[in-house]
Amino acid sequence: MPHIPGRIILNAARAGAAPVKDGRAVVIPSEDPLIELALAADGAGDAAPKVERQARQLRQLAPRAQPDDPFGPALDWSHRCYKVLQPSGGDLLREYLYLFNVLVALEWRPSQAELDQLKQAFRRASDFLFDVTDGWMAFGQVVFGGPALMDAADIQIAASTRLHPRSWVGGMHAHAAYQRDEKYTPIRIGRGLWNANRRGVIPWDEPEGYRIIVHEWGHHALRLTDEYLELRQQLLPAAARELGAAEPTPATIVTLKVPTTSDSIMATTEGTSELVSDQWPRLHELFARLPASRPPGQVRAGPGRLPAALPHFRALEIPSADLRPAIPAWDGARPSLLPADCAPDRCWAYVLQGPAGASPHPARVIAQGTLEARSAVAPFALLGAAPGDTAVLIAERRGQPPAVLCAALAPGRAPVWRAAAPPAYPAIEVIPEPVAPNEPRARLRVRLSYAAPPAPDQLPEYVGVFPLGGAPGVRASQPGAPADASWVSEPLDVPTLDGHVLLRWRDGGLLLSTFSQGGDGPNSQSPYPANPLNAGSADGEALLLMHKDGSADRAPNDVKVVTTVAHGLAGAPAGGRERSYAFCVASNRELPVGLHPTLLMYYDQPDDDASAPDDGGDLAICRRGDDGAWVPLPTYLPPRFRFAVAPLDEHSARALTDPAAPAPRVAHFKVCWVPRV
Repeated sequence: MPHIPGRIILNAARAGAAPVKDGRAVVIPSEDPLIELALAADGAGDAAPKVERQARQLRQLAPRAQPDDPFGPALDWSHRCYKVLQPSGGDLLREYLYLFNVLVALEWRPSQAELDQLKQAFRRASDFLFDVTDGWMAFGQVVFGGPALMDAADIQIAASTRLHPRSWVGGMHAHAAYQRDEKYTPIRIGRGLWNANRRGVIPWDEPEGYRIIVHEWGHHALRLTDEYLELRQQLLPAAARELGAAEPTPATIVTLKVPTTSDSIMATTEGTSELVSDQWPRLHELFARLPASRPPGQVRAGPGRLPAALPHFRALEIPSADLRPAIPAWDGARPSLLPADCAPDRCWAYVLQGPAGASPHPARVIAQGTLEARSAVAPFALLGAAPGDTAVLIAERRGQPPAVLCAALAPGRAPVWRAAAPPAYPAIEVIPEPVAPNEPRARLRVRLSYAAPPAPDQLPEYVGVFPLGGAPGVRASQPGAPADASWVSEPLDVPTLDGHVLLRWRDGGLLLSTFSQGGDGPNSQSPYPANPLNAGSADGEALLLMHKDGSADRAPNDVKVVTTVAHGLAGAPAGGRERSYAFCVASNRELPVGLHPTLLMYYDQPDDDASAPDDGGDLAICRRGDDGAWVPLPTYLPPRFRFAVAPLDEHSARALTDPAAPAPRVAHFKVCWVPRV
């Protein structure tokens, strides 16, 4: 068993001296007051390994030992508890300090500058965790790795600008109901936090960024649940206008709370300043040295940062020094084939890596998200790309088919774009298969739906499904002539919850869609009141929310929902205008209506679409009917929010909620401006 140092001396007065290891203690110099930590005796949850499914993969990495490592060479430990022997600095430190081992995998090989920025982000996140837990917890070690670490990480950082942060409650811990550690799932975040107002990403070392990391860590490691969802009884506009309805029935919806002054990191998606809620006893259940309840009184004005040279950082590979391919700044180098009215933040970028061996098809797909507003004056880095790869741009335009461009990447040269629009735009639908209870993922089918039976040249020659991370793609069955207006693949095993579908035509046409699998993750409905069906699109623009009315309510453990962005699925109600992307929502069985399934969709900001004035019309979530027409649904528009909300029931989404509805259970939604009748 690798040696585990029993004592750590932090902030030794010999600042600037090399760390030493004398068999008794590891000395870490800095200018802060002296702190000495001793590994607590195991017996009160003082130390815990990573779950076996994760630890088994970590042991295969065989990381190199480091001479200045205060935690030993092994990576397969989750947290350790230390007794504070020589505290200094008032009441900043408690009697014990829990330190976590955080494994961070990037979908690309990072540069030294990117690593330095991430170190700053996780140092600030550690200090923030120390603050919100009143000095009981911090990050002890943060280990960075590339794609090889993705399947064994605590946090996965994807290359995309548009990956909405998400995690499972208790995903770090073993659970008695899951003998194969099915509950283990890493936190997933993107290269930065997308901000719609800025039309770009906020780096993780900014407060809006590192607080999100701690919010998600609260789910993953501390088993805390969100506190920003609520049930509302709303009289929806359509019901209010219903003829002959003397007393229209209010609808029950699940939505985000109106912003409050709450200090709890679980009460907003950003994470605020403290852990002020009735969830504190859950920490004591997992980490017994903490008090059983939070001391009464007002929120402490601190303790602020951990006064120590922690976390300790390790990198599993040498940082990349390669010149990274990029899309040049648009001012002066805008692709001439793009429509003039296409904004950078509606241009979705992908990198096709490969080909794989003798295959003419890519080995991997790395989604880059959308370009940013700053892409007009600054290059947009294509993370994970290398010379010989292919870059793809899908430029979305409201009310029209998207423009598709591709370019081969060559060293030291700007991309030379060519048109790559497909001969037809099928609706790409990713459909989950039935599962046994508590399965973490479903097998998936890809269905291509056309407005009419397609001609032979409208069928792609290749359909591939590519998981998030370093895993290679899975080729679907060869499309043949369909009997009707759709084609369905055989079931496919995809090892991650997020991924991408690639279609390629013989004439060089391309189309990609990104999907995200949600549904009832292993025991995700516990502890109460966790969102029992945490589903939605990968970019967070479409969310499926549910709510349990009481702790005794049990959500079904075999419902899986896949949400896919539907590029090219244009259209709006008569006289209306599109105000959002289209999404396909597919389920493997009916949604439990007793949990109040609610669809929440973000829409364009008012200045994004001046051609769709609000006067004389309303915004509404619309569903695509069997005839291809878009039908407005009763929709609630919360004031001060940029999203629309619609309850899903037998009237608004029969395919998803009616037990008698035929398979496959698929529905398409978008937000539109609809003129009043």
